[in-house]
Amino acid sequence: MKESKPLKTIAEHNFYISNLGIETSKTGVACPKCGGELWYLGEEILLCDPPRRDVGCEKCNYLTSILC
Repeated sequence: MKESKPLKTIAEHNFYISNLGIETSKTGVACPKCGGELWYLGEEILLCDPPRRDVGCEKCNYLTSILC
Protein backbone atom coordinates (compact mmCIF):
# COMPACT_ATOMS: atom_id res chain seq x y z
CA MET A 1 0.00 0.00 0.00
CA LYS A 2 1.27 3.45 -0.92
CA GLU A 3 2.02 5.66 2.08
CA SER A 4 0.09 8.92 1.96
CA LYS A 5 1.06 12.19 3.57
CA PRO A 6 -1.19 13.57 6.31
CA LEU A 7 -3.99 15.82 5.12
CA LYS A 8 -4.31 19.42 6.27
CA THR A 9 -7.26 20.51 8.34
CA ILE A 10 -9.60 23.16 6.92
CA ALA A 11 -8.21 25.66 9.45
CA GLU A 12 -4.62 24.94 8.35
CA HIS A 13 -5.55 25.29 4.68
CA ASN A 14 -7.43 28.58 5.24
CA PHE A 15 -4.53 29.96 7.32
CA TYR A 16 -2.03 29.05 4.57
CA ILE A 17 -4.14 30.56 1.78
CA SER A 18 -4.92 33.77 3.71
CA ASN A 19 -1.22 34.31 4.44
CA LEU A 20 -0.13 34.02 0.81
CA GLY A 21 -1.07 37.67 0.41
CA ILE A 22 -0.97 39.55 -2.89
CA GLU A 23 0.91 36.77 -4.69
CA THR A 24 -2.39 34.88 -4.99
CA SER A 25 -3.59 37.69 -7.27
CA LYS A 26 -0.96 37.01 -9.94
CA THR A 27 -2.00 34.70 -12.76
CA GLY A 28 1.33 34.03 -14.46
CA VAL A 29 -0.43 34.82 -17.76
CA ALA A 30 0.79 37.51 -20.16
CA CYS A 31 -1.51 40.31 -21.29
CA PRO A 32 -2.19 39.87 -25.03
CA LYS A 33 -2.22 43.65 -25.49
CA CYS A 34 1.02 44.80 -23.78
CA GLY A 35 2.79 41.68 -22.43
CA GLY A 36 2.37 42.66 -18.76
CA GLU A 37 1.10 40.14 -16.22
CA LEU A 38 -2.65 39.67 -15.79
CA TRP A 39 -3.99 39.85 -12.22
CA TYR A 40 -7.15 38.29 -10.76
CA LEU A 41 -9.83 40.92 -10.13
CA GLY A 42 -11.33 39.61 -6.89
CA GLU A 43 -12.14 36.17 -5.55
CA GLU A 44 -15.28 35.51 -7.58
CA ILE A 45 -15.49 32.55 -9.92
CA LEU A 46 -17.85 32.83 -12.88
CA LEU A 47 -19.99 29.70 -12.74
CA CYS A 48 -20.11 28.86 -16.41
CA ASP A 49 -18.91 25.79 -18.25
CA PRO A 50 -15.95 25.78 -17.89
CA PRO A 51 -15.59 28.11 -14.85
CA ARG A 52 -13.73 31.40 -15.40
CA ARG A 53 -12.25 34.26 -13.36
CA ASP A 54 -12.05 37.93 -14.27
CA VAL A 55 -8.53 39.28 -14.84
CA GLY A 56 -7.00 42.58 -15.81
CA CYS A 57 -3.68 44.19 -16.68
CA GLU A 58 -2.37 46.98 -14.45
CA LYS A 59 -0.18 48.37 -17.25
CA CYS A 60 -2.77 48.92 -19.98
CA ASN A 61 -6.12 48.27 -18.22
CA TYR A 62 -6.96 45.31 -20.52
CA LEU A 63 -9.86 43.26 -19.06
CA THR A 64 -10.95 39.71 -19.83
CA SER A 65 -11.66 36.39 -18.11
CA ILE A 66 -9.64 33.19 -18.09
CA LEU A 67 -10.38 29.56 -17.29
CA CYS A 68 -9.98 28.47 -13.66
